[in-house]
Amino acid sequence: MIQITHRYEMRDGIPQIVIYAYTPVEYEFAVDFDTIRKNAVNTVGKIREYVQNKFANVNNSTVMLIVNGIVIGSVALTNLLAPK
Repeated sequence: MIQITHRYEMRDGIPQIVIYAYTPVEYEFAVDFDTIRKNAVNTVGKIREYVQNKFANVNNSTVMLIVNGIVIGSVALTNLLAPK
């Protein structure tokens, strides 16, 4: 089960939304490439769904994405809200 939360934090003096996603450890150690790909797609889909539910009315913002404690990077919120 993927757990996703968010916080508003100050980063370099700028308020920013930080999204934290925690995935089960077995995702990282899967041997089969297809399993890794499916789990990654599932994780991205869950993050996208979370953002669409929580931030549908937020415009022109970037979010910091952290997965299992690793900073993935900053993503334009509009990219996560766009339909795929």
